[in-house]
Amino acid sequence: MLQKVIVLHPVVSIEISTYPEAAGEWIIVSSKLNGASNAVASPEVAHPVAQALLQLLDRGTQDVCRLKRDESNLTDFQRAVLGTASSIPFGNVESYAGLAAKAGFPRATRAAASVMRNNPFPVFVPCHRVVRSDGKVGGFMGQQHGRGVSLKCDLLRHEGCRVTGGLVPKIARR
Repeated sequence: MLQKVIVLHPVVSIEISTYPEAAGEWIIVSSKLNGASNAVASPEVAHPVAQALLQLLDRGTQDVCRLKRDESNLTDFQRAVLGTASSIPFGNVESYAGLAAKAGFPRATRAAASVMRNNPFPVFVPCHRVVRSDGKVGGFMGQQHGRGVSLKCDLLRHEGCRVTGGLVPKIARR
């Protein structure tokens, strides 16, 4: 049976759709960012996927790769790009071009950016850690300006990245 869980965090609130697998594991169907939240997350969240997400948001130490995602509706290219994005460490960023190359498609920068724009598993697949090659943070959640980009900057800052004037200096120096 599909379950929806809303996880409140000081940086973001996220709605997660999951269902239990026969082996007792949980499969993530989707996650949806709902913008900034002023709520303080409860440390006693019972849902295992929600617990993993809170650990990831707070410390970056949770291995969310062990959480299964329902990728049955994705192409091989989308799976490759999402899998590569999942390997970007907490507090680090990668360019869209670098993401495409590491996924095995060095000439597919725009297509990789499109996969990030339509990411069905935001935060679990950290699309917010992918920025433009020129150091600009780029778009987020299909938006080039406004609330989406502000949220991307907030998530990056929460992870310890320096974001100044819409730039991530680490990438800008490459």
